[in-house]
Amino acid sequence: MAKVSVEQRIQAVQRYLNGDESVSEIAKDSGVTDRVVSDWIRRYQLIFHVVRIIIGKSV
Repeated sequence: MAKVSVEQRIQAVQRYLNGDESVSEIAKDSGVTDRVVSDWIRRYQLIFHVVRIIIGKSV
């Protein structure tokens, strides 16, 4: 498996959330499995949700 930096993970998640690419396309491009990309997406969304709660507004 490829070593993927935090910045690359965030960019991959943003590509997915923007509807630019599928999980499978991103995984193949990143050299990881679909499951790994799905985990990045889940963690990103969880962190985003927690930040919204902490700051008390819509981000």
